[in-house]
Amino acid sequence: MRRFWVVVGLVIRVWRKQVWTRFHREMRLLAATDGTIMNRLIIAEDNSDLARVLATMSERLGWSVQVTGDGDEFLRALAQETTPALALIDINMPQRDGIDVINGIVETNRPLRLRFMTGGEISSILAARMIASARGLSVGRNVHKPISLEDLRKVLSEEEKELEALCQTEDIDAATSK
Repeated sequence: MRRFWVVVGLVIRVWRKQVWTRFHREMRLLAATDGTIMNRLIIAEDNSDLARVLATMSERLGWSVQVTGDGDEFLRALAQETTPALALIDINMPQRDGIDVINGIVETNRPLRLRFMTGGEISSILAARMIASARGLSVGRNVHKPISLEDLRKVLSEEEKELEALCQTEDIDAATSK
């Protein structure tokens, strides 16, 4: 009987932590709706541990983060909103890899900056950059895994400025098309 209550206690602690984490994340998003723009980041990474670390570090740096585990899930996440975002895309993922995802990205109606990630061969990441650039997508420098906190901080700082410029371009385009 004692084991039962120990297990129940552990389940309750885990549940409370999950609820608190979700509540904390929602409060940060609400805090960003006071007129300030919270930068959005979508991570496409099949390594859940790495994705969780990247998400946690990015959230601590003030970004709203959504994690996806494969290319199909990433494209569905893109379609959910129209706000500007940065996408960190792993080149080697199951089902649809980073290169296959590019065609779906072109079809989305959302200001988007791309950064391709790899821990493997450089040739695939160069191919992805060239294809994305040829399709008119806004692509930043490559990200090599594993990425340190300092490197991630630098990437997010650079991309914050790029997203701001991308938003201004979108605003100008929208105003001139009316």
